[in-house]
Amino acid sequence: MADLRKLWRAGYGVEVKDLGRLEEYGLCVDRVAADTFGTHPGYWRYQISWGGPAEEFRYYDQDGGGVEFWFLDWGDGAGKKVKGRDAQLIKSIMADAQGGHA
Repeated sequence: MADLRKLWRAGYGVEVKDLGRLEEYGLCVDRVAADTFGTHPGYWRYQISWGGPAEEFRYYDQDGGGVEFWFLDWGDGAGKKVKGRDAQLIKSIMADAQGGHA
């Protein structure tokens, strides 16, 4: 989160030492349809890394719009709720990436 806060404060198109630019930090922001990987509601995903392990933020736009961070590694994973200003930052990054839809 500290890296994302630094990048967000710098703004788009600004190179941050050892981090790069905000628009290049993650892999993608996309929509994961309900039940794609089992039983779950659909969500927006800000994918930071992919493979084993993978890291991503999930924004569930139903039921109050919760944000979670997920660490996934070959059939196993753990998620943690993201709250407060960190959750708002993730929502803002996703909304910007999707033209305001997240």
